[in-house]
Amino acid sequence: IDAAVGEEEILDGFKLRLFPNPVQEKITLTGIVSGNLPYMIIDAFGAEILRGNYNIGESINISELRGGYYLLIIKLETGGQKVYPFIKLDNY
Repeated sequence: IDAAVGEEEILDGFKLRLFPNPVQEKITLTGIVSGNLPYMIIDAFGAEILRGNYNIGESINISELRGGYYLLIIKLETGGQKVYPFIKLDNY
């Protein structure tokens, strides 16, 4: 796992990036070339918090999550997966 927060990563010639990080309401990924990729968010204890499918141009709403450290896991069409750590800020 690359623990660099929000760092761009080259995968199959494309730069993937999660932003903003830290985040308060919505996460967006750039560099995804195909849509409907399954994702899962787990907390610092390894518990699954959220699951869905990511589509190009959409955001993942995390506004209901408590502040803390999380991992976003994206399953790729190639069969692999990418893990993006992020920090969720408390809502004020």
